Amino acid sequence: MTQSSSRGWTIAGLLLALLAIPAVTLLSRSLSPDPGASGAIIVRELAILGLTAMLIWVVRAGEGLPLSSIGIRTERIGRSLAWGFGLAVACFAVLFACLAVFAQFGIHYGEGPAIARSLPVILLTVVRAGISEEVFYRGFALERLEA
Repeated sequence: MTQSSSRGWTIAGLLLALLAIPAVTLLSRSLSPDPGASGAIIVRELAILGLTAMLIWVVRAGEGLPLSSIGIRTERIGRSLAWGFGLAVACFAVLFACLAVFAQFGIHYGEGPAIARSLPVILLTVVRAGISEEVFYRGFALERLEA
């Protein structure tokens, strides 16, 4: 692959990395009758995950670089998953402790019309944000702009 071809892929990747999430969010807000509805959120999050896969394809097929060029390494995946699971358990323990304290003071979380989204939709949003934003901004954009 020529250097100019690789540079073209890098520019396309930078445009994707820097503009994709804001563009999808703007489209979702403007095209959906109720952008806060669970269905609209699921479509938006899956679209962003699809664009994340496209950016990974740009790195591998377009630029011809390994995923380590955007910070994705697999040699310690088990250790990383163990840390993630352990931290998730700790966060849930703190959450439940806080909810128990709230209940003692008569504060009830999750009641009324303010909570309109289901836990799976919120989980999808949080997982997507952790993956996509790291790949787009820290992994691709910062690494390529620095190079």
